[in-house]
Amino acid sequence: MTERLPITGPQDRFANLEGVRGENYSGEVVVCSGDGVTPVDLTGYALTFYLWNGATPAAEKVCETEAAAGVVKLALSSAETAAFAPVAYHFELWADNGEGAAKLILWGFFWFKGACTQ
Repeated sequence: MTERLPITGPQDRFANLEGVRGENYSGEVVVCSGDGVTPVDLTGYALTFYLWNGATPAAEKVCETEAAAGVVKLALSSAETAAFAPVAYHFELWADNGEGAAKLILWGFFWFKGACTQ
């Protein structure tokens, strides 16, 4: 039986992210309104980044934000990335207002490359 990935987002919120296994990862996403330019104020929202390995969550991380500017900071330490095999994982970034309304902000694949060693 093939496991299905929990892909639930619209195509226009799709992205590929890349990191190196065993190295720090740092990235930012700016959440914009439908015009693609105006940042969405994320004040009052908790942003959570999920990585999936098949149907099983492989990681869950609360993200820091510059809420008024719509900026979400994605960060993984070298110890966290070392735990992942050098393959692609499905990811989802969710915003939760704390009142039962969660919204998918971004989804796609996070590719972990193997670090070269000598």
